Amino acid sequence: MRRANRQRLKFWWPDGGLAKRAGVESDEANHKVLMCVVKTAGHPGASLALPGLRRRLWWLLAFVCLVGAGPARPAETGGRACVREDERVIVYPGLGWQSPGSNTWQVEVAGLVCEPESRRFLRKTSAWLLGIKTDHLTAAERATLEARLGLFMVDDQSGRQPVVWAGDNGPWQPKTASDGRFTIQATLSNTPNPTLSVQAVQPSDGALLAIGTVFLLPPQGWSVISDLDDTLKISQVTNHHELMLNTFVRPLVAVPGMAAVYTGWQQRAGAAFHYVSASPWQLYPLLEEFRQTNRFPAGSFHLKPVRLSVGGLPKLWTSPAKYKPAVIKALLARYPQRQFILVGDSGERDPEIYGALARQHPSQVRAIYIREIRPGVLPNDPRYQAAFQEVPSSRWRVFTQPSEIADGPF
Repeated sequence: MRRANRQRLKFWWPDGGLAKRAGVESDEANHKVLMCVVKTAGHPGASLALPGLRRRLWWLLAFVCLVGAGPARPAETGGRACVREDERVIVYPGLGWQSPGSNTWQVEVAGLVCEPESRRFLRKTSAWLLGIKTDHLTAAERATLEARLGLFMVDDQSGRQPVVWAGDNGPWQPKTASDGRFTIQATLSNTPNPTLSVQAVQPSDGALLAIGTVFLLPPQGWSVISDLDDTLKISQVTNHHELMLNTFVRPLVAVPGMAAVYTGWQQRAGAAFHYVSASPWQLYPLLEEFRQTNRFPAGSFHLKPVRLSVGGLPKLWTSPAKYKPAVIKALLARYPQRQFILVGDSGERDPEIYGALARQHPSQVRAIYIREIRPGVLPNDPRYQAAFQEVPSSRWRVFTQPSEIADGPF
């Protein structure tokens, strides 16, 4: 909390009656999002006859409190360090970097321990909150919807201590924080392999819990920073209803030809790949499956951290412009001698974000490619002239067919 003035909140049903007193606290910063859905104690009278998204926000807040107040777990008889049988461990792809002239590597590995939520009515409520009408879905589509919503319906587990190895390096035994996440930062001796296999095992008996990969990138070379939605995967982010269906109901569909372009860059120039998206981390298993199925090159993922809590709710609606620049700047700072290609689309703010980064880091950002998803818009559109002001025209290109950028800047 940034302010000491914390107020308990009362939740009111649309008919004006007090439903229940919830053990939730808020500060004035959160009120910007929450004032449309709650009334602070002592301030009755505000109407909750809210249309559309604002009404859904109110229900979502109450729903999150309900999720957080799930059935109490029995007291554990074993040590908290062990991961329970009903819990899931995910190891995210990590990165390693080497200082010029050094024989050691700095590596970072992150992961999550969580318990899937089995209450089916929570998934049904979530579908309604997202504006997805399940009455018209086929049985297969309903199954897909439930499975993908299940990625969000989890309880984060704190205090777990899986044992982690990276190749022959380790063991490390990080402790998960309150959000279920763990992070390892370590220094390794020089290794000839470009990747390291990461394994998380049970501390009690060494049983395998999860596997992952660390990508060791040398100081020099080419790196591709790529968006996902409407750059590699057809999402239709400019249409909320279609976006929800494409994310939660329909099979994920790749943009034809993009995997071949990326594979060509990898084979021709040894390019490394960093998938940077404002999608939440909860979707990582789905996105990694999409990457493998459509044969995009393996690489690191950089997604938005979002918790289904009162404090985390506003992040679901934050603009990519508030998240992606910091992530990309961190990659540029971590690999100051590498050359970067930035690939995105015209659906959101990629042109403006990439143009600003190119002006700030002209020696590193060597090419920008923007996939145009708006029918009839030409590369000389005023938006692009403004976004890429002072960026040499040879360093940016707007394309509609992936074959137009197959040669890359090499």
